[in-house]
Amino acid sequence: MDKTLSWTVTTITIIKNFSKYLIIPTSIFLFCPEKYLEQFNILGIKNELGSWISIVFIISISIIIVDLFGSVYNKIKSNQYVKLQYKNFDKIMETLNNTEKSIVYEIYINDSASFPINDASVNKLYSLKVIARPSVGLYFLKFSYCLQPWVVEWLENHPNYFEGSPND
Repeated sequence: MDKTLSWTVTTITIIKNFSKYLIIPTSIFLFCPEKYLEQFNILGIKNELGSWISIVFIISISIIIVDLFGSVYNKIKSNQYVKLQYKNFDKIMETLNNTEKSIVYEIYINDSASFPINDASVNKLYSLKVIARPSVGLYFLKFSYCLQPWVVEWLENHPNYFEGSPND
């Protein structure tokens, strides 16, 4: 079953990609005035294969339109997901305690900071995807952490976030 599905997906992808290249030649045959086709000696091809050229054109334009609608739908869905994520970002950042805020502050000021791997606050921030760490630690006891890009952007949009915290 997997081979059939894979073959079908591959075939559909090839047809979809190839249809983009068929639009121009088929539209030339269909919509170009006959005097121009006669100059290039291709009027006979249009007369013999005109119905097939029309079918190929209709199928190709249909595939492109469906692909365009799919792309627009995915873009709208992505934008809605980002808006939903920003609401979640506000909730995450507002629920951090003072210890977690001080960790975020230290990383924000220094661009990165090292913390022990067994620190509960660091592990919470890591699981919330507030901070990131490389796969290799310093002497395998500490890891250097950095802020996720969304946190940096959020902090730039909320410059008063650290006011009233122990870091002032």
